[in-house]
Amino acid sequence: MPPMPLHVTSFKPGSLDYTSLPQLPLPPWCTPQAQRALGREMDRMQKVQGDTPLSELGWYIDFTRMDNMCQWIVELHSFDRTLPLAADMERLGVQSIVCELRFGADYPMSPPLVRVIRPRFVPFLQGGGGNVTSGGAMCLELLTSTGWLPAYQIDAVLLQVRLAISATDRPARLDARNVHKDYGVAEAFDAYKRAAVTHGWKVPEDMQKRMTF
Repeated sequence: MPPMPLHVTSFKPGSLDYTSLPQLPLPPWCTPQAQRALGREMDRMQKVQGDTPLSELGWYIDFTRMDNMCQWIVELHSFDRTLPLAADMERLGVQSIVCELRFGADYPMSPPLVRVIRPRFVPFLQGGGGNVTSGGAMCLELLTSTGWLPAYQIDAVLLQVRLAISATDRPARLDARNVHKDYGVAEAFDAYKRAAVTHGWKVPEDMQKRMTF
């Protein structure tokens, strides 16, 4: 693997401790249609990851650890060192933003729930930003029924998530006091719903199910 460029935060794939993360079984309601669509997307993204330098890609998935295709663990990394977020990551010894994607029974007709597991961010009401809700869910219209299109590819979604986290108009900052405390899925779902109601976005009907598998 080539060395990481100096202008981005450092990242070493394979360093994440998966035993500390939620590892869920394939839910019984995951339809054959969803499994086929997710299988195709996994194959495509594995090729994209293999063909693209990590520092350009900005995300990493350990496909060897993916036992449940309805739950993806994704690390966002290689942030521009000029960002306040990057400064926080390096000061606190954080090499990636660990995210979880939970897919529903009718994927690709509905969006995944995309949430940060760790580290914790400074909440919006306390001066934080980056479109990360107080519960760790991403606040983006494209991740609701209002903005989602079945043609969206997951690497394009990850790009939009990464761009939102990297926004400079209201920059994301890490919560130094709670940086090692994970977000829970229940607080993520509650924050996702609150954000959707605030903006007038429609929540997918099956989103509640994704908390329980």
